[in-house]
Amino acid sequence: MKLFTLALPALAAAASIQPLQSRQVAGGPRVVYAAQLGNPNGCPAGTFSFALSEGGLIGTIIFDAYNALVGPGISTGEREKQCDFDVTIEFPIGCTTGNIIVHPRGDNFIANTDTGVYSASYTLPKGQLPAGNPPNIQYRSGQNFAAFQSIPASINIRNQNERNTTFTARTRIFLETPLSNPQYSEFSIQNMDIYVRDVVTTPTC
Repeated sequence: MKLFTLALPALAAAASIQPLQSRQVAGGPRVVYAAQLGNPNGCPAGTFSFALSEGGLIGTIIFDAYNALVGPGISTGEREKQCDFDVTIEFPIGCTTGNIIVHPRGDNFIANTDTGVYSASYTLPKGQLPAGNPPNIQYRSGQNFAAFQSIPASINIRNQNERNTTFTARTRIFLETPLSNPQYSEFSIQNMDIYVRDVVTTPTC
């Protein structure tokens, strides 16, 4: 597992999560588990793990090998990486709307000519994501990466057996560089929080 140190910009981003967490609802949706899908090159077996906060409101995915690289002597196949995973979320019975928050972050070294890109496609098979997929996140020259995506969601849970539902993420990171012989750059996702906020649950839709 990678260990990394957050500099001041990332600390500020970490601090900004507190108001978002405080808007979660006690007894509302809880993240239960996350598991990788297949064996993608961004999270091969043994490099993907999952941890829960106290109470299970926030799930954290930890990536040990989700990094895209360019530079002298580096294979072009390292420029782009993928990681697909399922997150199990326990919703309350009733009609629930809210925002699924995806908060990726990591340490990076990106040359001033290059751009790191995080791209993702999300689905909630038993519910709806009415706004569709969020735009790509672009990260230019710097070291500490932290971003938020807020994905509106709605779901109708009719009984106890339906409460555990799957939120699927198909994610990709890559480096854009204008140079035919690029400088060294690394763009990585080292961990990612996932939780639900702004929750409203009513007996029926």
